Amino acid sequence: MTSQKFLIGLAIFISAIFIDQVFVGAAFAQDVAEIQEAAKDAIKEAENAAPAGTTAGNQALQLWNSEGVENSPLWVQVWLQIMTVAFILGLLFVWKKVEARFVVIGVLVSVFGARFVASGFDLLMLSGYVALAHLICWSPALYVFFKNKPWKAAADNFYDKAYKYWAMLITFVICFSFIFDIRDAAIYLDYMLGTGLLS
Repeated sequence: MTSQKFLIGLAIFISAIFIDQVFVGAAFAQDVAEIQEAAKDAIKEAENAAPAGTTAGNQALQLWNSEGVENSPLWVQVWLQIMTVAFILGLLFVWKKVEARFVVIGVLVSVFGARFVASGFDLLMLSGYVALAHLICWSPALYVFFKNKPWKAAADNFYDKAYKYWAMLITFVICFSFIFDIRDAAIYLDYMLGTGLLS
């Protein structure tokens, strides 16, 4: 709900700027200024209404807990479910396929290792921190997939065919996730190092 208010306020603000640029007349200028102020107020209200313990306005610096996930956009929640199913399917192949072992171990280390390190160093579980854990723990699996290319291997039975399709799916899932994880991890590291270049 908060992100919707923010986006609506932002859309109104951008529209008001566009109107101001197109209709430069004095009669419109005051109306546009009032709309811009109302939009700025709506954006501030949405940012201030962010859930407790989160950093408003930056996805990478929001708490990564059940409340943070619930407040994520719908597409993020759907993507998390797709990722979960794809990673769980890896358990079907872990006994016979080395790449599946890399994936399952990487996921377990990213989940439990990240929590252990966060508690040991008194770090908040921010989205950017979780993204950094993904990059560190899933990269070996991605390397093994691209090195071995299991989707090109001969598949003589149902198990091997299913594995080929899963290998393609999980490679896509990790690569697509890295698109966002790289950005969020960079913002998180920038924030933690205090450089202020990205956060």
